[in-house]
Amino acid sequence: EAADSQDEEQREYDLHIDEPRHNLRLFDVLFNPSSTIGAGQPLFVTARIENLGEKKEEDIRVTASVSALGIQASNYIGRLITELDEEDEQFSFQDRSSAQIDLLLRIPEDAVSGSYQVEIAVDYNDGYNILTETRTINVVGAPEVSEVETILNAESTTKRAAIGEEITYRLMI
Repeated sequence: EAADSQDEEQREYDLHIDEPRHNLRLFDVLFNPSSTIGAGQPLFVTARIENLGEKKEEDIRVTASVSALGIQASNYIGRLITELDEEDEQFSFQDRSSAQIDLLLRIPEDAVSGSYQVEIAVDYNDGYNILTETRTINVVGAPEVSEVETILNAESTTKRAAIGEEITYRLMI
């Protein structure tokens, strides 16, 4: 639309907006019990993923890992249809454009107290696309065991024995 004080002109144009063919979004990551956890405890990671692309996605692998602790867990989402298919109700009953997946990480019992990075990776489109996000957890390690001092006391008297004779000494540890 263009206008001046005397004339006005209007034209209509059709625009075609193309969405990406393959486009997943990790829209939420939750930790249970929370982002602070004790050593040796299980950490449940919940990832919520949605398909914003124009293609149905299948065999989506979701992995949560803490490389500093050497732990990881993976699981699969079978299929995510497009939002357009969901709006048009062109899908079977169990198909959705978004899904939630739960993963279990067990924090090692010997983990040292500190902050650790949890990487959540979503691998889809036959491995051509990888989506990653990083979150932080705080680990409360097991209390350090103080060094134990061992004292050994042996009886101070000298005893002599002949060959084949038994002698007893008292030891205190």
